[in-house]
Amino acid sequence: MRYILRAMNVDAFIADIGGRAEVMSETGLSKGRISQWCVSGWIPLPWRKYFVAKYPEQCARHGISDDVHLARGAA
Repeated sequence: MRYILRAMNVDAFIADIGGRAEVMSETGLSKGRISQWCVSGWIPLPWRKYFVAKYPEQCARHGISDDVHLARGAA
């Protein structure tokens, strides 16, 4: 199976949809979990699917995809 390496601009995406506090409120996740996403530059697939469904334009703008063949890393 081939995987596509792709960087996600997680910080900019989160800012674009209202900031960390908004994401925490919307998802019920902790500040630490959101910070991990920002530091790693990676959002887990189930959450990517949620965000792509809810915020398609912002996801496209920041490289967030629900493609299951994406792997961590930068292209």
